[in-house]
Amino acid sequence: MPQKIEREISDRQTGFRKNSGTREAIFSLKVTAERYLEVHKEIFACFIDYSKAFDSVKHEQLIEILQKTDIDENDIAVIANLYWQQRTKIRIDTNMSEAVKIKRGVRQGCVMSPAIFNLYTEYIFRTIDNIPGLTVGGININNLRYADDTVMLAENEDDLQKLVNTVKEESEKCGLFINTRKTKTMVISREKVIPLIDIKIDGERVEQVANFTYLGHWITEDGRSDQEVKRRIGMAKNIFSRMSKLLTNRRISFATRSRLTKCYVWSIFLYACETWTLNASLERNIEALEMWLYRRMARISWKEKKKNKEVLEEIGLKHTELLKNYKNQTARVLRAHTTSPKSPEIYYGGKDQREETTW
Repeated sequence: MPQKIEREISDRQTGFRKNSGTREAIFSLKVTAERYLEVHKEIFACFIDYSKAFDSVKHEQLIEILQKTDIDENDIAVIANLYWQQRTKIRIDTNMSEAVKIKRGVRQGCVMSPAIFNLYTEYIFRTIDNIPGLTVGGININNLRYADDTVMLAENEDDLQKLVNTVKEESEKCGLFINTRKTKTMVISREKVIPLIDIKIDGERVEQVANFTYLGHWITEDGRSDQEVKRRIGMAKNIFSRMSKLLTNRRISFATRSRLTKCYVWSIFLYACETWTLNASLERNIEALEMWLYRRMARISWKEKKKNKEVLEEIGLKHTELLKNYKNQTARVLRAHTTSPKSPEIYYGGKDQREETTW
């Protein structure tokens, strides 16, 4: 059954799917934006926030959607029985209510729930297939999703408003409501002056922002990676400082502390690093972070005025490793996307466009 549901889901959805995760969702957005910025075009984006999306799935509509697929009727009957037979009781102090039928929401902890939610929302976003978004290699890309984390994409303000209006209308038919206060818009551009846009939901203007945290990654209106890399450096230093008693403890071997640092600190820093575009200045910042970590792990004071080479020799290393680790990780992801059947459409905009990418 999961395989049959999987066939119904668009490549625009990367949540709860094999060989996909937040990294792929961020990568899709960054690559798509980069294609436009390369030719000096602007991207109009709207980051949609749903209110309690997983708790709002209507059971009757869910069954109707399942019946439109090629899933066996017996399997649908099993799902229907799971959802339609749910009851709950509400206790206030010592008083217990009568059993109440649950009519909304996917089952928490059920292995089928992620796939069912993806299928449910898929039928919302199929209604916008013909609304213009971004055209990459002849492919129309107007939305990218990770579960309920959704970003709408267009070439201009009018098309973005059409996308938002349609998604809002179709979502409400399915019981999903957009949280206007948490929903944000952004214009991604390399121009010095960023245009102001006026996207509205139910007459209320959606706030336009200069940066937005999408799946834990900072998306900025200039489309560059500088602010995200510097933010990650700050996060890495913060987690190291919080664990400094352990990571600077000389009773623990340096090799063990180094492994712990890579596990807890490097992992924080390198999250979604495959989406970064680095310049010489950022590479120096990354090397400086690594040396900052080593000096504190080895308890080498700045007053000792030891050069980086001397510090590396003291801890038994020939060269820094963090930047190399970033490059290796990025190369692995790019190779995986190149051989993935989803790569042509999502990451490159068509097989015939693959050789044009600068990533």
